[in-house]
Amino acid sequence: MLIAGLDFTSNPTNSKKNTIITAQILDNKILVKKLLLFSDFESLIEFFSKSSPILCGCDFPFNFPLDYQKEFGLKNFNDTKKLIAKFNKNEFKNSLRKIQKHREYGFKYSFRLTDKENFASSPVNVINPPTGLMLYEGLKMFSSLDCCIYPFEKMNLKKNNFFETYPKIFLKLYNLKEKYKNEKHNNLDQLYIRKKYISFIKKVIRKKMQLEISIPYHIEKQCLLDYKGDVLDALICMTITLNIYQKNLYKHSVSDEYKKEGFIFNGLEC
Repeated sequence: MLIAGLDFTSNPTNSKKNTIITAQILDNKILVKKLLLFSDFESLIEFFSKSSPILCGCDFPFNFPLDYQKEFGLKNFNDTKKLIAKFNKNEFKNSLRKIQKHREYGFKYSFRLTDKENFASSPVNVINPPTGLMLYEGLKMFSSLDCCIYPFEKMNLKKNNFFETYPKIFLKLYNLKEKYKNEKHNNLDQLYIRKKYISFIKKVIRKKMQLEISIPYHIEKQCLLDYKGDVLDALICMTITLNIYQKNLYKHSVSDEYKKEGFIFNGLEC
């Protein structure tokens, strides 16, 4: 069983890639295995197709708020995936803007319950950040895989299983609020902040999960040197997923609203 974290982008390029860290539990240790970078969705989907079974935490929204589901006439998660299949990216963006155009200011970009609880962006934003486009590309990926999506589908540990995770709130809830990444240029102060955060993650795994952690030197170095923060975010997503797996959180029942909209794991769940 692989445990993984995916730092996701809706527009992968050679300079901004989808970033995955994989790990494996062996006795009382979590062994970080690989750092993988994908500049297109085809290679990302191929990786998941060949890596089953895997538990993976992803930092993008898995569904619409309830009011947008009503606007689109969606009754369940399968309807959401079918809707995504009808559109290309521009058509999907325009469909969101069409809804937003007829809404009053302050009500254009609604939130799911789990977004409000975790201070996350609206999953229907199309810019700054384009979480709506991340939702679109993420659901397209899921639709092409034989997988289970929490909490909409029952988890099956013989398949790929995906969970929504949020690195920023993980750090914030532990009172780690210093900025650690910059999309445009390196910052020496932020390198030291990333180093502090990596040490803290190791401490969480040792203290909270009672596991030793082993990170290969070249992967830890990339966590430090990646000033965009993608590698560190993938490591945090992996850590949250490890907590889900170790504590069997995927077996817990959730409220009807979470079942309809989705649920963000922040790493502090018991």
